[in-house]
Amino acid sequence: LTNILLAIGISSQFAVPLKKIQSAVARLCLPRGRGQILKIGTHLLVDDSYNANPESMDAALNRIRTMTRYLDGGAGRARRDVVLILGDMLELGGRTSVFHSNLGMQAQKMLRPWRILYIGKYAGHFRRGFSRAGGGADHLVSAGSLDDATGQVRVWMNSSKKLLMLAKASHEIRLDKFVDSICQNPS
Repeated sequence: LTNILLAIGISSQFAVPLKKIQSAVARLCLPRGRGQILKIGTHLLVDDSYNANPESMDAALNRIRTMTRYLDGGAGRARRDVVLILGDMLELGGRTSVFHSNLGMQAQKMLRPWRILYIGKYAGHFRRGFSRAGGGADHLVSAGSLDDATGQVRVWMNSSKKLLMLAKASHEIRLDKFVDSICQNPS
């Protein structure tokens, strides 16, 4: 959004007609793994799998929180249950455990998700923060591999719930392969 607003501001300085700006914004497509919203049956998956750090995780969780406000309840719309598919944030240095614990707390406090699936070696730190914020053990699953993660999420997708899912981790976790697999074969 910041980039779009900046481009609009620059365009207006060069007298680009508003209709042309609107048309360009309407045709905008996000790059793969950078926040695309994918419809998979009755479910929505926000594919933000390209990379992750504490700031981008915060932005992604805020985006999901905002989406739940617009998608949930009211006017006969069915509520969507939030599922987070998260993985390690890498290359964070000596505060890695703190960042992952904080992420667990933040995920629980902001979203109170129906389920979280976590992939990576920092799952214990994430779990500690999640529990500290009141998250129940039955809401958090750790996956040892992408295949395990894919199988578990498929089980959740086959429930009667309509899900709003977020996939986000550092690129080395390869959540892009998870997204491909879920999109190609959801059940």
